Amino acid sequence: MRIGKLDRRITIQRATETADDFGERIVAWNDEFTCWAALEIKRTGSTEKIVDGYETSVQRVDFSIRQSSDSDTLTTADRISYESKIYDIVAIHELGRGVDVRLICEHVE
Repeated sequence: MRIGKLDRRITIQRATETADDFGERIVAWNDEFTCWAALEIKRTGSTEKIVDGYETSVQRVDFSIRQSSDSDTLTTADRISYESKIYDIVAIHELGRGVDVRLICEHVE
């Protein structure tokens, strides 16, 4: 991928669990790293999906980033913060010969 296409700044977030005073689990999202990415919207508009019994709008997008030691630790349990929106990582694909990584994501509204 051409370096000039990496024109979006994204933050990768990872969940950590702690217990409160009553022993209940509390999930907190921490910023893991920030990097440049290329954004590709696969479909115009959005689709619907049932989440917690409610029909919600889902936007699918792909973020492509350079492979690095940070990107090697990515899993589908992580998420992306971009322009005040949260995108869940659905799949991770290696592009080329390990030069780039494509993150297939969903934004649920």
